[in-house]
Parts: sequence; C-alpha cells; structure tokens
Amino acid sequence: MRWTPLQLFLAGEQGAWYDPSDLSTLFQDAAGTIPVAVDGDPDGLIVDSSGNGNGASQSVSSARPTYKTDGTLRWIQPEGVDDRLNVGQALDHEEFTVVTSYRAGADNQRLFDNRGTGSPGSTKGWQFKSRNDMADIVTFDDGAGNAVQWNGDDPGITSPGLDEDVVITIAYRSGQAIYRINGVDQGAPGTITGGGLAAMGSIVTGIEGVLFTARNNVGTQSFDGRFYGGVLVNKYLGASDIEKTESYLASIAGITL
Repeated sequence: MRWTPLQLFLAGEQGAWYDPSDLSTLFQDAAGTIPVAVDGDPDGLIVDSSGNGNGASQSVSSARPTYKTDGTLRWIQPEGVDDRLNVGQALDHEEFTVVTSYRAGADNQRLFDNRGTGSPGSTKGWQFKSRNDMADIVTFDDGAGNAVQWNGDDPGITSPGLDEDVVITIAYRSGQAIYRINGVDQGAPGTITGGGLAAMGSIVTGIEGVLFTARNNVGTQSFDGRFYGGVLVNKYLGASDIEKTESYLASIAGITL
C-alpha cells in the first residue's frame, strides 16, 4: 500500500494537506459545489485531505488561481498579481513542518505567508518564498527583535532556480529550524536578527494565512509558478517522516530525488 501524508495526521495532529493531483479535491467555487474538471478551470477551493477541514479557498472569482494539467501532472497556477487562496489558521502554529513541491516562478515570490511584509524582527510570523537569489527565502520572526532567515546570497545557501521543479521542507520549533531543498539540508540560517533562534519568542500570529501572495499586502511578491501540492503538520517531524513526505510530494510533481 502506498504511503500518503494522511499517515502524519492519524494521532489527531492539526495542519493541512493540499493535493491538486487528486482532482476530486478541487472545486471552482469556494463553497465546493462545482468540481474542477478540465485544464483552465478556476480553482476556488482545495479540500484539505488531512481531515482537519482547513481547505484553501477563494470567494472572490477574479482572485482564483487556475487548474492546469499537461495530461500527466496536475497543478494550481496563480497569475502572479492577486490570485491567492486563504487557509485560515492552518499556518499558525508554534511548532510545525511544511513540505511542498512547486515550480519556481520569478524571483522574490511568496508561496506560504503567515507573516506579511516588514523588516526582520519587526513582524511576527513566518513566510516562505519560492526562490530568491539575493534576499530572504525562509523567514521566522517573533516580531520582538528576533528573526532568522535563509537568504539566497548567504554563503552555502541554495535558492531554487527559475522554472525549476523542487521539493522544499521547512520546519520550526523553539530553538530549532531547518530548510531543505530536494532532500538536502541547507544548514543553519545565514542571516540572524537579534538573538536569533535562541532568543525567539512566540511566532503565532492569531491571523489567517494565505498562499501565493503577501498576507497583509495582496499583490505584493505574488507567486506565478506551479503549485503541485503541500503538507503542513503542527509537529517537528523526524527524518523518516520528512523523507517519506518529500518522496510523496516529489512523485506528484514528476521529480526524482
């Protein structure tokens, strides 16, 4: 029997699993009444396959991304302006792991955002950009003067390439954080603000998160690549679960790790 990310949620873990490869989880409207059927249909809802009810939705028709397929792979593609999916509190945890597969668009585009815009140390939450050659890719920030970042121009840090299909893992808990590209750990964060991880306070915002743009400034740093899928669980996963989740997300994106 094939392993799936559902195994990560069997003990009642919170989070979400978004899987566009399963067409039955996609709907044209936020209410989930009109199924996505063909290439080019708008996507107003991705059902949360984890069973937690944290569907990613968009009630505004003009801000819905598009379902795309090449006949083999399936993905969601926003237009890079104001297309976005709202995910409620699914991103708002003190401890979590995110694994996602996507094709990177242009530089400096947000894929997951629970933080919004603001200088490091000033804005509580976390964010992940699909690629960034010269600045932040991953940011964890307590909004009280402490933050850590993996920047594309930090020594030893790899940024996904333009139009590159990748599997990314980020994870966070008090005093620890990781960033992996295609199964390769990128080491410690290269940019530290304040006391960094050792001094970090809570990063929980109490505010709803969003996919594909800046949470507090829609249209800023908006994503226009392919979103093949993503899993978020409120647990700092061990190596075995991370590797199995990466393998699954790679398989639905046609990536060989």
